[in-house]
Amino acid sequence: MSIAVVAHSNAPGGAERYLVELYRNASHPVLFGHLRGWQEADLVSRQVEFGPKWNRTSILNGVARLPAERSRLLAAVADADFDYFHLQFKREQIGFSRALSARAPVVWTEHGRFIGGLNGALLGRAYRRASRYVRGVLCVSETVAESVARVVRPSVAIEVIENGIDLAGFQPASLPAKIAAKRVLGVPGGARVAAWVGQLHDGKAPEKIISIAENFEGVVVVAGDGPLRGELQRDSTHLDNIKWLGHVNDVRTVLAAADVFLFTSKNRGEGYPTTSMLEAGASGLPTITDAASGAGRVAQLSGGSVIQGRDWGPSIDRIVGSEVASHRARAWAEGHSLTAWRRSHEQSLTRILDRKIDLGAG
Repeated sequence: MSIAVVAHSNAPGGAERYLVELYRNASHPVLFGHLRGWQEADLVSRQVEFGPKWNRTSILNGVARLPAERSRLLAAVADADFDYFHLQFKREQIGFSRALSARAPVVWTEHGRFIGGLNGALLGRAYRRASRYVRGVLCVSETVAESVARVVRPSVAIEVIENGIDLAGFQPASLPAKIAAKRVLGVPGGARVAAWVGQLHDGKAPEKIISIAENFEGVVVVAGDGPLRGELQRDSTHLDNIKWLGHVNDVRTVLAAADVFLFTSKNRGEGYPTTSMLEAGASGLPTITDAASGAGRVAQLSGGSVIQGRDWGPSIDRIVGSEVASHRARAWAEGHSLTAWRRSHEQSLTRILDRKIDLGAG
């Protein structure tokens, strides 16, 4: 099976890691574009000159660049035959699906719900037109699938596959390992630790980290970077119980040091569970969130809770040190193993493409 993945992003996000994990053991996947971790996984890639991933500030220039980017992509794929193209991110889906569908079936992946407002409506119209050339869309949650179904043409197959986790890479930390991890992070061995992992942008509601720390008798460790990092650090100078780590390539030390996982979001389109939630659960950490995030059901399934209002302290106090909550978190993550996850993709792609797809052993 010859697979072409078309995706370009410099971000270290869960959507980017998804493609690396999906095709890590596959035979003959080729990436056209760039993804963090792809080459490190010894996967083949061919560089194509693309502009930045589309967002609110880059989309206008991105649309203007599409004809040139499309020409470069078609030139790059011209010397090989592929069984299907897997496209991720709106620029690739809207801009390249029609041209690529003349060569092989096209499949999309969606990790978030559609944005609202005028921008969302305009993007949705272009997305719907492009969906004419797509066999199916793989969605990471029922909520995302419902959003996609309202936009794409009725003929497009939609399959739901929740995110998966490499269980071998994450384990609940023993007490000595937890103390050692805290030492690495510069946290007192006896301190309670709440971990926050993600990109520090407005959609993640990271400003809540500060209010949580103000009412938490412990240390909040923040692993992540983004446009709001400088502002958040300035706003938290009065606190000595927040550790701003910046981007962390390997979050296992952060999760090993933690007693609970914090999840904040403005619920603008993420599909749940996120990769960070699964990594926390596999590490035995229950997730605590608030009703505004939209992730309440997942938090409760992971052994955590949903707080009401602004006071996170009591929920953290109830969870920290609970072996029951820790066991529930790990058991929940085990239900999302990569083996089961890859098998679900094989089955979904077989239904979509009506042929056997082998993504390798889990």
